Amino acid sequence: MGRTQLLKQSFWILLRHPALWVISLAGIVVGFVASAVFLDASAASAMIRMIVAFLTIAFTSGALISMIDSLANEHPVTVNDGIRVGLRHMTQLALIDLTLIIPTWIILYAVTGEVATLFTSELGQPGGLLAINAVAYIGSFLGAVGLVILVILITGVIGIGAKRAVMLEDQSVLAALQRGWQLLRTHLIDYVVIGTMLLGLVIVLGFLFAATIGQIVTSMLPGQGGTIEPAAMYTNPIGIAWIVFNLLLSALIEVFASGVWTLAYRQWRADNVITPSSD
Repeated sequence: MGRTQLLKQSFWILLRHPALWVISLAGIVVGFVASAVFLDASAASAMIRMIVAFLTIAFTSGALISMIDSLANEHPVTVNDGIRVGLRHMTQLALIDLTLIIPTWIILYAVTGEVATLFTSELGQPGGLLAINAVAYIGSFLGAVGLVILVILITGVIGIGAKRAVMLEDQSVLAALQRGWQLLRTHLIDYVVIGTMLLGLVIVLGFLFAATIGQIVTSMLPGQGGTIEPAAMYTNPIGIAWIVFNLLLSALIEVFASGVWTLAYRQWRADNVITPSSD
C-alpha cells in the first residue's frame, strides 16, 4: 500500500466510524476543561494541567490505535471497547510520553534557568506542538525555540512507533522505545513524506476555516481592532459554538492522523523490511 493509500484508507475509517470521534473528543474535552478550571498561574494548577494532559493523551492515543487496528482487521468496535483498552494501557503510554518529553525539558531549563518554564511553556507540555498551530511556529525555527521544536519532532516520531509497539505487539515500555527508535532510522523517508502530507492537509484546513468561518465568527463577537474579548468566547452562544467546532475539528484531525500512522505501522510490520514503502 502506497503512502497516499494510507491517507485514503484512514479517511474512510474516520468517516464510517463515529465511535472514534467520541473517544478522541472525550479526551480533548477533558483536557480543555482541566485547562479552563485550573487556569491560574500557580505551580499546583500547572502541575494538575500537565498530569491531566499526560493521562488524556495516553488514553485517547491507546484507544484509537487499538480501535483502528481492529477496524483494519474488519472487526467491529464500540466506544466501550475503546474506553477499556485505553484505560488498560494508559500508564504505559503516559510513561512513554514522559520519557520522551525529558529532552525538551532539559533544553528549556538550560535556556531559561527556571523550572517553572517546564510547566508554563506550551512547548514543555505533552501534545503542546500541534500540527493545527504549525503556522504560528514558522518564524521560530532559529535559535533555542527551533532546537526545542526539532527535539519535539524527533521524540514525537519515536513515540509514534513506540506507542504502537505497546498496543499492537504488547511490548514493554523500554522495548517499545527501542522499537520506535529503530523505526525512525529504518523508515525515515516514510515519516518525512507522510508527516509532510499530514501537515500540509492540516495547514490547508486551518487557512480555509480561518478565512471563512473564523472571519464570520470574529465579526459577530464583541471586540476591538479584530481582537475578540476573551469573556465573549465563553459567554456568547456564537463563541461557545466556535469552541465546540474547534474541539470537534481537533478530534477528527487526531483520529485521521492516528489512523494514518497505525496503518503505516501495520504495513511496516507486515513487510518486515527496513526499506521505506513507495507509491
